[in-house]
Amino acid sequence: MTKIIMKILYSSPTQDLLVFYKGDDVVAQLIEYCESNNINSAWFQGLGAGSDIEFSYYDFKKKEYVKKQLHEDFEINNVTGNIAQLDGKLVTHCHISISNQEYQGMGGHVFNLTISGTLELFLTKLPIELKREFDEETGLNLLKSDH
Repeated sequence: MTKIIMKILYSSPTQDLLVFYKGDDVVAQLIEYCESNNINSAWFQGLGAGSDIEFSYYDFKKKEYVKKQLHEDFEINNVTGNIAQLDGKLVTHCHISISNQEYQGMGGHVFNLTISGTLELFLTKLPIELKREFDEETGLNLLKSDH
């Protein structure tokens, strides 16, 4: 279990405003938050600053993620994603756009993200149950809904 430092600034039946702080592991804490609050499907977006990230792009020819790690301070210009179920467990599908000290931008699919200053994240709880299912053609776990 991850130590949760993040705070809930606002919560309603359909929306939450979460703030993550220095050292917070965003992906793990977001999953734990959703599990403990019975949130099975959601969409989120946010902005802030990070210090460690593992992200990637997907190589469709090889059907695999090509990962990159950064261990330096960066701006989180945007982080967007969703929460869904895969094989009965909650998972995130999260993409990010970041920039470094030289104002160079990068982005990709997020595997791990640690905060250096803050991350202000707006979570919209969805009234449908989103699931992911493996797609043989792409090699990805694609989003679907029984709705």
